[in-house]
Amino acid sequence: MIISLICSSISVLGQKTNFSGAWAIDTTKTAYGDAPQWVIPFSIIVEQQSDRLSLTRINRNENQETQSPVIETLLFDGTPFNRTPQSVPVVTTSLSWTDDHSFILTRQGTVTATETWSLADDGKTLVIDRHVKQGDNLEYEIKCHYTKQ
Repeated sequence: MIISLICSSISVLGQKTNFSGAWAIDTTKTAYGDAPQWVIPFSIIVEQQSDRLSLTRINRNENQETQSPVIETLLFDGTPFNRTPQSVPVVTTSLSWTDDHSFILTRQGTVTATETWSLADDGKTLVIDRHVKQGDNLEYEIKCHYTKQ
């Protein structure tokens, strides 16, 4: 009995928070700062496995037209994921867990973006703190709030 309790306690301590789900932007809670609303995905789908996250981000352009989904598969060991969008250089994304409850995504291409992901409200809200730097003149931060669908 005691051995069983110890084993299950160790198992729980090593588990990462599960971010799986379909998430929709909550524009009433998101703090855009100086950035336009269309620069962040309006929808994110996360499929989490024991060693990876698959992210599907759906964006809109400045005319509010839905764009093709952007799909990334990010390994928990930090191995970079490379994708080649149309008409721009390769974008490299990597994932690094800060603890068992949050992680940092780093994207590098024509823009450098760092996102810290965490869950709030008992897992019903995905919070992404996003810092973006583009060239020497453009830098902004957005605190995104997504609601689980």
